[in-house]
Amino acid sequence: FISHHYKMWCQERGIVAKHIQPGKPSQNGYIERFNRTFREDVLDAYIFETVNQLNIVSEKWQDQYNETHPHQSLEGMTPATFKYSRRKVIEVYESVKAKMNGSYVASLDRFSTFNLLDAT
Repeated sequence: FISHHYKMWCQERGIVAKHIQPGKPSQNGYIERFNRTFREDVLDAYIFETVNQLNIVSEKWQDQYNETHPHQSLEGMTPATFKYSRRKVIEVYESVKAKMNGSYVASLDRFSTFNLLDAT
């Protein structure tokens, strides 16, 4: 079931919603894992009397999750640690180097995002 109000909300904002097949949570494993973590850490851990209470706890949890919680997908680093470690290029793949403006090299590192390195 997909709510008419949800469809209208998406349409008004230019959002194209993509849905998985009913009964196939494995098609959306990342969000299902996130939902499980949120349920265990927030929804099952507290009794809320108001939606505002839920929002306050959820915002605090989200800040903690995004800044200090180690993530398996980041090789056990917290997002904050990962963000600052990105300043160093750990491994450069020769096949993707490209000269830019004569003095910079664009490269992909092991996390497949672009960095600019001073080539001088």
